[in-house]
Amino acid sequence: MSIQRQAVINMAALLGSVELNWGDRSNNIKWYPYRTSKASLSAEESVSSLLSVIGGQTEKDHGSFLNFTGEILPW
Repeated sequence: MSIQRQAVINMAALLGSVELNWGDRSNNIKWYPYRTSKASLSAEESVSSLLSVIGGQTEKDHGSFLNFTGEILPW
């Protein structure tokens, strides 16, 4: 399985979890967006950028910590 597919599956599993959002543990963890109207990027810009970055990754990029433009962030 490719890195891109694994990243999408991991995010979809967390963000799509009904139990994490509404189950017994929902008081501890909230995965819904908070104050998106004040975000520096719109949802469309963010998703477009993330898909571009994820789509450009190869096996050599495994474990990289990147921002939404693909620049390496210090860890």
